[in-house]
Amino acid sequence: MNVRDRIARRRRQNTAGSGILVDPIAIAPITHPDEPVGRGPTIELLLDALDAVFDDEIPGPAAVVGPPGSGKTAIVRSLFANLEGVLGRRGQAIGTTTRASTPLNVRFVVVDGRHADSEFQAYRRILAGLTDEPVPEGGVSTDALHDRLVERVERHDAVLVAVDHVDEPGTLDAGVVASLADDAGIVPWYVTREPLDARQLAPGRPPTTTVRFDAYRTHTIVEIVTERASRGLAPNALDHGNARTVARHADGNAHDALALLYEAAKRADDVDADRVHGHHVEGAVAAFPADTVSVARALAEPRNHQRVLAALVALEEDSPTLPDAAAAIAARTDLTESTVTRFLYELANAGLLARTPDEETSSTVTPRFPPGLFAALHTDAEATDS
Repeated sequence: MNVRDRIARRRRQNTAGSGILVDPIAIAPITHPDEPVGRGPTIELLLDALDAVFDDEIPGPAAVVGPPGSGKTAIVRSLFANLEGVLGRRGQAIGTTTRASTPLNVRFVVVDGRHADSEFQAYRRILAGLTDEPVPEGGVSTDALHDRLVERVERHDAVLVAVDHVDEPGTLDAGVVASLADDAGIVPWYVTREPLDARQLAPGRPPTTTVRFDAYRTHTIVEIVTERASRGLAPNALDHGNARTVARHADGNAHDALALLYEAAKRADDVDADRVHGHHVEGAVAAFPADTVSVARALAEPRNHQRVLAALVALEEDSPTLPDAAAAIAARTDLTESTVTRFLYELANAGLLARTPDEETSSTVTPRFPPGLFAALHTDAEATDS
């Protein structure tokens, strides 16, 4: 942690009171640090895939492949942000000292496939990464937005576009990402959990390089948890033993580790404990959803879906039947019971809710994402929007 971070942490402590949970956002797995922990060799492999750009040549497409929670998002975002700052148009472009001609004009953009589930959304988010000018959210055709993107891309020698969360439920499909390469100057990078099927990419440009991420080792997860706790919790609130317990139960998944850290800290904070104790961690582990999905997926849902999820996690019953949940949520919102029922089925089909038949043949519904963390982040987002 650098001096600026230490000062910022003290300021947060002085404004947040004396509780353990000083800054939930600093702990949240949707927050990605500027300097990711524990992936030095993998960053070198990514730089190898980009090596041509340092000789003022255009790199080829690449695939970044690895399991959930292995740091793909954090590291690709950090790498592209730094390259944009050094080589992109927003910074002062620099070339090699021996090159007499104009240096390569290249830009680096990251698109979150969870928030760009169509060609239109992909185009507008790439545009937003290339310009500070307003980008239409609607009211124009996909073809018109495409033409505007092409015009913008043609101002550069190349635009490297890393599309995160490719081929996950409700995100951009690899074929759409590949089609971006039909526009001269766009070089796609596919960030995905599974290796790509070449048939999906035809006739687009397949990756020439694949960089694989393995699940984190336990000692690295301990380092991540400890570093985040130093930012988001009161001093000395988490000891090494409990950090290791969190890491062990996360099984190599940094998202799950940070979600468990939040839940354990929240349990300690709720009872005004002096620090996070072992029983707080064990309680968080016991309540953690089986086969969990990322909280970011829930936060990427449309507004009304999020309202239904927020009302569901606020119910006192952990696994209500679907009809009971729909009735209770409708009573808490301005949505009709039939609309809520439809949304619950849609959320279950999207994999965000576990729907399990009970003895009466009706279904129970249970969040597959960390519910306490979602509630905190959803509330924070609602406050920001208002």
